[in-house]
Order: sequence, then structure tokens, then C-alpha cells
Amino acid sequence: MLGEALARLQEAIEGWRREYPRVKWERADDLHITLQFLGNVGPEQLPGLVAALGEIRVPRFSVNVTGFRRKGVLWAEVERNADLERLAEEVMGRSGVPRETRPYRPHVTVARPKEDVETPREGGTWGRCPVEGFHLYATSSAIAAVSRPRYRVVHRFD
Repeated sequence: MLGEALARLQEAIEGWRREYPRVKWERADDLHITLQFLGNVGPEQLPGLVAALGEIRVPRFSVNVTGFRRKGVLWAEVERNADLERLAEEVMGRSGVPRETRPYRPHVTVARPKEDVETPREGGTWGRCPVEGFHLYATSSAIAAVSRPRYRVVHRFD
């Protein structure tokens, strides 16, 4: 749960939804901080993945969600935090999935605009986000096109 950051982002998205109607805005129940994109995980791989991720001990901490950037998607920035980076690193290491070559940039995806669509240029400070665990999500582009929320929690790790 994103705490005060969720409420502020949700309020901003509702205003932007009216101001920028051609942008595909995320729903509040789809907002999350991505630790690692795992790609296609088959049903036969899921028990081992859940067991490996279940060994991670998650410390309680919080991060600050602030501003936003557009780089393909529009996203709210999450300030760098040693606890969050250690958690992301551990998820990446234990998942068994090849690491991305891009550096880890914690963020909350806010919208998925088309390249030629105008989007907001500035964002505020959204607030603190408590981290008390993490979730393994499943998604499908085909499902996401017709079903909401886009993401389904497969397993919760506390």
C-alpha cells in the first residue's frame, strides 16, 4: 500500500484524467513500486519462485515518492533508499531471472501515453510510502486491455 503517496497520486491522476483524456492513466489499485520485472514465468516455475522469494526478510521502512518523469511511460519517482535497493537486489538475485542491463530506478507507473500525446510537465511531492513487504504480481497485456485491475497478486511476502 502506498499510504499518503497513493492518496495524492490518485487525486492528481483524477485531475489529469480530465485534462489529458487521451492518456491511458493507471488506476489506483494498479499503483506499485516495481522491484524487478520477471517476464514470462510458467506455472511450473511458480512454486520454486515463491519458495525462493519467501526466504527474503523484509525490513520495515518507507520511501519518498516525488515528482515524475516521462520515458516511454509517465512515472512518479521514488527517492533512492538503501533499504529499497537492498530489497530489489535480493529479489533480483533470488528470482533466478537474468538481470536487466538498465540500472534499477524505483518508480510508480502513473500513465502509459502514446508518444504524440501531451502529458503533464510537472509533478509534486506525493508523500511517504511505507514498505512492509512485497507482492509477486501476474499481468497479461491481453487481460490488461479488457480487465481491471491490470495486475493480480499471486503471492504476498511480509
